[in-house]
Amino acid sequence: STQSRSSAASDVYKRQQRLFINDALLEMFKYDKTNLITKAPGPHTWAIPSEYEDFLLRIEQDEKINNMEALRYRNDGSTWNCALSVQEIEFEGQQAHVCWHLDITARISAELAIRENEKMLLQIFQQTPIGASISLVKNLNKRVLVNDALVKMYNVPTGQTLLELDIFNTCVNANDFRRSIDILENFGLIENYEGLSLRPDGSHWWALISSQSIKFEGEAAIIFWHIDISERKFAEEQLAEQEFMLRNVLDSSPLGIGIVEQATNKRLFANGALCKMLRVDSMDSLLQDDIADTWADAKSLDEMRALVVSGQDVKDFEAERIRADGSTWWCLVSIQNIQFDGKPARVAWCNDFSERKKMEQALVDSCLLYTSPSPRDRQKSR
Repeated sequence: STQSRSSAASDVYKRQQRLFINDALLEMFKYDKTNLITKAPGPHTWAIPSEYEDFLLRIEQDEKINNMEALRYRNDGSTWNCALSVQEIEFEGQQAHVCWHLDITARISAELAIRENEKMLLQIFQQTPIGASISLVKNLNKRVLVNDALVKMYNVPTGQTLLELDIFNTCVNANDFRRSIDILENFGLIENYEGLSLRPDGSHWWALISSQSIKFEGEAAIIFWHIDISERKFAEEQLAEQEFMLRNVLDSSPLGIGIVEQATNKRLFANGALCKMLRVDSMDSLLQDDIADTWADAKSLDEMRALVVSGQDVKDFEAERIRADGSTWWCLVSIQNIQFDGKPARVAWCNDFSERKKMEQALVDSCLLYTSPSPRDRQKSR
């Protein structure tokens, strides 16, 4: 729902199979739903095969992808420059990836044109739809030129208004600007730096900032390109907020709940009820302990994990567990796959049914103590 409403172009896929695509991305690729939704997001939309291979490799290695640049094909055969950001999510009950696509063609075209002919700088600078500003190297805290697109992004009446503002005062966090300047000084340029910008009216917007060294009126200067990525950041924040709400719901549950990372089988979370069941003082001690230490029968744990790996639902799996004090208790475990803290994970719902187990054993014991009547007793009863 978040992606459907967002104007940020995105799709959802799993193992190269596209599961969802929003209207903004369809428009970006110049496709309609019938001829794109059924196709894999694979090589046919990538102009440079090695970029696609690198993208897949980074996904397979769980490497964070944030603003990866690639040259892509549209449906009509034309090319465009794309910045890709990927986030792991749960989609319709299965683990998948959401990929945000940002069209940076205008910025790339402007950069290439500037390299070819610096005399065209001012014309390109004003005509590009990308927000742009120029600062002299000797005083990077001040802008000496801004274009109309940046004026619009900051929602100010004129460029002069923006020139009179200190750059520190147009950042929500002044450290963002300091970090970007440190990057510029250490590496010579800024590429796809995300910063939260502050408008004079108090509102905020997210900017994706890149830089390029130029000569301006005979002096060393820096041109800063600004792309508004507020829609994408808003969608990402909504996904993060959903995870935060999930954590609060789980923590308030009377059932014992643990969340385990799929890749490592390490606990990521344990609620208060589970801590109480295992008789530990805090969640931290559980997160440090090996899960196997809380199972009385290692074979039972292996059996449950085998069910999970095979893709079968785990519901009300009976297991004898061990508390921190060495005592045992009986637990009903149910497992569900989720996304937690940006990682594929499993949530385990634990229900203490030790009392029921005791009663069942008591009934079994009573049956064992019952002695069948002897033939003589049966004869007497007649």
